Amino acid sequence: MNAAMEDSNHIAAGIALPIYEEIKLNNTVLNFDHVKRYIDKASKLSVKDCICRVKRKHCEAPIDVCLMLNDAAEASIKKGTSREVSA
Repeated sequence: MNAAMEDSNHIAAGIALPIYEEIKLNNTVLNFDHVKRYIDKASKLSVKDCICRVKRKHCEAPIDVCLMLNDAAEASIKKGTSREVSA
């Protein structure tokens, strides 16, 4: 294993091996109205630090931006890894 993969300050994605097969993704980008509906219906909301931005340490963007809803929000609040917010 190389030094970058062992260093906890770096994010290692692993080794890419070409397999020459198409991988179909089913990603959806929601518009503002859809996101607002999810937030309005949520029983609990929390915000936590973006792990990508924290690990890389050189991002000038805001850190506390990852939104968690419902059970995930409740669990992360209990663990102390996020803080409760309201809509």
